[in-house]
Amino acid sequence: MSRKIEPIYVKLSKLIVLRRKELGMTQFQLAKKIKVSRSYLANIELGRQRIYLHHLLKLEQALESTLLLKFVKQAIQTRPLGKGCIHD
Repeated sequence: MSRKIEPIYVKLSKLIVLRRKELGMTQFQLAKKIKVSRSYLANIELGRQRIYLHHLLKLEQALESTLLLKFVKQAIQTRPLGKGCIHD
């Protein structure tokens, strides 16, 4: 049984890939910089892997960009969170 890929992760993954390529980095280089496996990063870039907040912060730092957190914040504001989630 395959899990449905959520649109937010697909959109976020495209931002990550675009910025990584702009910087001329390989998946291996970026994975090493943020201390994750290349396969984990590949799954993030395919939108198949949910991203932990601490990895998102490391990605922002490694990619020298604030676009990722801005995107997530905008997505949260435009899409209601599930029942039981904390949201201000």
